[in-house]
Amino acid sequence: MAHILLTVVLTAKPVDIRNVSVAVALLIESATLEELANSFMEQITIKVPSQIKDVASKLHTSADFAAAVDSRQAEALLALNKATMKLTDTTLALEVVTASAKALANTLGGGLESPS
Repeated sequence: MAHILLTVVLTAKPVDIRNVSVAVALLIESATLEELANSFMEQITIKVPSQIKDVASKLHTSADFAAAVDSRQAEALLALNKATMKLTDTTLALEVVTASAKALANTLGGGLESPS
């Protein structure tokens, strides 16, 4: 509408009518642009916070998942460490038993014989 008014005014002859019409056309254009900008700002202020909340919620869920995984990995590592220590103790005990058996066999009969 502002562009139509500007076109009509620019073709008009009297200078005063032309100046007033140009001013009115510019005011209409300015009001239209301001209303459009306000509408965009309103839509942005409505949609952006909801999008941010969604992202924050997903980040929070990811952080909870990572913490749970870390906890499970720590528990598994502790259990593995405990099992390793038990296996090490068992291996040492078997070495002592084997050494004792060899020493006893050497004392009793000169060595262990393998079954035929």
